[in-house]
Amino acid sequence: MKNYILVLLFFTVNMINAQTTNWANFTNNDKIYDLAEAGDKLWVATEGGGVTIDQTTGEIKHYLSSNTDLPGVHLTGLSRAGNGNLWFDVYEKGISKFDGTQWTSFTRSNSAIPDSNVAFVRESENGDVWMVSSDLKNLIKYDGLNWNVYNSSNTSLPDYLGEFVFDSNGSIWMRSYNLGLLNFDGTNVAYYLTNNSPILNNEITDIVIDTNDNIWLSSYNGISKFDGQTWITYTVFNSSLPRSRIKQLMIHNDEIWAIWLEDTGLGGGLIKFDGTNWSEYNSTNSSLPSSLQGNLQITSNGDKWMLTGTWPNSQIIQFNGSTTVYHDISNSPLPSNRIKDIALDFDRKLWLIDNESNSSNGYLLSYKDYEWETYLQNSNTRWVSIQNDSIIWMGLHGGVSKLENGNTTFYNTANSGVPINSVTAATVDSLGNMWFASFYGLVKYDGLNWIVYDASNSMMPQTLINDIAVDASNNIWLGTHNHGLFKFDGINWENYTTSSTGSPLDQIWNLELDQLGNLWVGTMYYGIAKFDGTNWTTYNSVNSNLPSDNISALGVDNQNDLWIGTREGVARFDGANWDFLTTENSGLPHSVVYDFEFDDLDNVWMATGGGGLAVYNPNGVNLSTFENSLKTNDFKFNIYPVPFNDKLNVDIEKRLVGSSFVLYDINGRKVGIFELNEISTQITPKLNEKGMYFYNIVNDNRVIGTGKVIRN
Repeated sequence: MKNYILVLLFFTVNMINAQTTNWANFTNNDKIYDLAEAGDKLWVATEGGGVTIDQTTGEIKHYLSSNTDLPGVHLTGLSRAGNGNLWFDVYEKGISKFDGTQWTSFTRSNSAIPDSNVAFVRESENGDVWMVSSDLKNLIKYDGLNWNVYNSSNTSLPDYLGEFVFDSNGSIWMRSYNLGLLNFDGTNVAYYLTNNSPILNNEITDIVIDTNDNIWLSSYNGISKFDGQTWITYTVFNSSLPRSRIKQLMIHNDEIWAIWLEDTGLGGGLIKFDGTNWSEYNSTNSSLPSSLQGNLQITSNGDKWMLTGTWPNSQIIQFNGSTTVYHDISNSPLPSNRIKDIALDFDRKLWLIDNESNSSNGYLLSYKDYEWETYLQNSNTRWVSIQNDSIIWMGLHGGVSKLENGNTTFYNTANSGVPINSVTAATVDSLGNMWFASFYGLVKYDGLNWIVYDASNSMMPQTLINDIAVDASNNIWLGTHNHGLFKFDGINWENYTTSSTGSPLDQIWNLELDQLGNLWVGTMYYGIAKFDGTNWTTYNSVNSNLPSDNISALGVDNQNDLWIGTREGVARFDGANWDFLTTENSGLPHSVVYDFEFDDLDNVWMATGGGGLAVYNPNGVNLSTFENSLKTNDFKFNIYPVPFNDKLNVDIEKRLVGSSFVLYDINGRKVGIFELNEISTQITPKLNEKGMYFYNIVNDNRVIGTGKVIRN
């Protein structure tokens, strides 16, 4: 047996939205694509949604599909226009604008946008929106009515386009790939290269423009300035520029700031040019780290924001010239946003499998009442299954593991009856037996003995089994990739195929049994099939309202409705009517869902293929045990005044005497524990910051009350 590292985390960032909306979303924000300053706040575009950081307080807010009209959370770009509008590149979903109040999205389904993936979205002073297509070949303009495309076939633009800025006349100045600087006025294109201008390098790393229409360019040879007529170049040979390899530029209060890199492409630091003097900040003479990724932005107080770390795991730092502050912006400990499998235990604890961030290590996580636990595994993880409500089984790259009472036991071909180390799925029958599906057959484990059913002792061929299910009679059902559906009652085998049933039973991906005993089969390309024990019924995109025949998940909720994950979103089918949840008509953060779970509070938990963990409840998402316990136990307490200055009063009913009042800051850090030994207790939290705090009232090791307070 081996004890694995357990990390306990408490996250409260999404608490307010989770209690007041139909959606909640937990994401990872380590993969950061872009930054943009907006006065006293920094905006961040990440794979897990938009984030803002207050330059003074450090307060973090998340902007997700669950609390905005964003059509997805995978944001690959970000820019701010002069009028304050923020524009986001949304992966596979077009673009979205946020004017500070309202969100407006342009997708392939609601507009004529030519490409669902774009880059470098910029809004000009006259309100035209320009962007570059995902293949970098097309410059796209949207004037509020029409979409126009400019490329090498109808202009003199090159085949590969890059980032651009607007001058005061509305002309575009662009850095192209290996073709220097170009100017485009809507009709004509002018090129500035090393063979016709003093530009330092045809490969430009960044472009900015100042208030006097001077174009500033960076390259690995230095910095160039162009006013439309005259060039000025700054190199380590003709000026006091301290470094040659300049990656990025930023202008703030008429000062030029730049990020430089070492010759190896690593390390780096900051350079400032005030028009006369050059200054350098690096890890030797300042608190900056030794590795800067770039994405330099400067907020209104002059603080410099940038990324450090190694892509794709980035961290935001805030540098004021003397000190450096590191900001963790994720709203959960999820290592990535691709959740492979989920399972819910009897205590309403959700178990998740996530290993996308690191191919050599996998993660088993659990979530309940805003608390996360993370178990690091020594191999990438594939699935999770719960035995007897307390034993957690995981499928790993090199076998299976069992988590029981905090201890993990690993099983593989060397120490057990597992016939192959790659186990694709698992389930448990009503007698507590574990059943495992593998390429070499079906495996039963009763806690002592391993029994393998393969081609040598059964009709089970050597084939890939994608899913396994057990019905109320303990019949085992196996969905295979190439040999249809198998049923095993412990003695006899039956095989159902497309030719024998008339229903699509090729490339089976999912199996699910409903409360009436019907078996639902999801296929990779052919829709779904229902088997009631006698008759087969097929549902696909041709004969029903199923939005796609590519099925990624099946689930049955407490009302016996079938939930279907497809490549186009989620469908719900009650046997007669269809409902749809997409990234555009709901808070669904990603079109692909890999698994569903349903709790007794009617929350629908969804493991998504790129949007993290999503929770949906048409009556309002309820993530707290306390919120439900109030309905049955009717605990009474009062916290006042709100807002408070130094002292806070906590009144509780007599049966809660002996409880604890636990206080957390906005980032989930515990800042105080106070014993409630009287029905009225006055506490004096020692808090350094003003703002919002969250509390739990804990009685007998369970949370029976939660809420928020504000300190003046």
